[in-house]
Amino acid sequence: MSAASFFVGPTQVGALLAVAFLGQVLMEPTTKRETFANESPQAAQVSTLTLSGVYADGKTFSSDITLADGRTFSISYTTVAGDTDNTGAATKLAAAINDHEQVGGQVLASAALSVVTLTGRSPGIGFTVAATSADLAAATTTAAAGADDMPIARVVLTQGTTTQGSKKAFLPKSSILAAQVSTLTVAALTAGQQYAFILEVDGESYPFAVLFDTDANTSAAAIEAAINGLLPADTILAAVATNVVTLTAEVEGKPFTVRPGSGLTLAHTTEGGLADALSLLGGVSERPDTLERTDYDADEGVWPALRGFNATVAGKIQVAVPAGAVLGFDVYLETDGADAGKVYPTAASTRLKLPSWVRWGEHDATNNTALLRFNDGAL
Repeated sequence: MSAASFFVGPTQVGALLAVAFLGQVLMEPTTKRETFANESPQAAQVSTLTLSGVYADGKTFSSDITLADGRTFSISYTTVAGDTDNTGAATKLAAAINDHEQVGGQVLASAALSVVTLTGRSPGIGFTVAATSADLAAATTTAAAGADDMPIARVVLTQGTTTQGSKKAFLPKSSILAAQVSTLTVAALTAGQQYAFILEVDGESYPFAVLFDTDANTSAAAIEAAINGLLPADTILAAVATNVVTLTAEVEGKPFTVRPGSGLTLAHTTEGGLADALSLLGGVSERPDTLERTDYDADEGVWPALRGFNATVAGKIQVAVPAGAVLGFDVYLETDGADAGKVYPTAASTRLKLPSWVRWGEHDATNNTALLRFNDGAL
């Protein structure tokens, strides 16, 4: 550790060096830190009211809507001449909900065909919908969800900004990420010609040369077999239908590149954004200065939801590693459940291989921690 390096916050001092706790940053002249906003995975409730049955003038569609504070309001619409059908009645029922002084302030209603869609105006604040008349059915398609606390020493992704202009950051959960899906449409070649193409994934390049066989459909099946026979597990899975080979990332958020040759047409169904977590890498959540430091490798605390949190975006920061881990060159990012954002030295079916600018630093095997070198400029 150079004279210009120091850990932010208290450390335990041994005979030779300071031992850092999870989420502590090794401050150097090149270290960069940012404050991100944590609003994930907030979701607004979405419910529906579906009108059915034979339309008739004078027919009443009524519902009870209970707000988060427990108050229940009955809202209905009775058809009149000129509505003509359930689609018109749905539009009028949606308008009645929006015009309601209490309900309209918390729920936004819209109509399409004979369905009224109710969307919470604020993420995380729920409501209850009940149909109280015949030929009206209520359902909830998306439950309200609040933001989660942000654990310390986790790799986070960034995308978008708040209304105040702060960058949003969130844990790389598979439930949020998407799988890249691309297709290769195969055209017929002539006997003796080959389909040449390259797949790039996890920093590796895989060249292919598949001989044309009979027709486009047969050749597509041969391409599928070649891909699935060569690529490692947890990378890309190929599937064929007629003359189209569909390529799907086996881990949500794992990007891949396809370089097609003659006779192959590339298209993307899902690409970039949440299907490419590596392009969204933002930093590593730091340890709040106010957090008690009583242990080395336990998740000792969190940053509260709906608040800002500090992250190292370039530098070295202390993270947990499994007991007995042997640190090599590669770093893998967990995307599964409560462990999302943790880093590991070994691959798994729910982990993303991080790019070469994320590497392991000094390993404290006694305390099951290590410095993670995140975008620190040294490879």
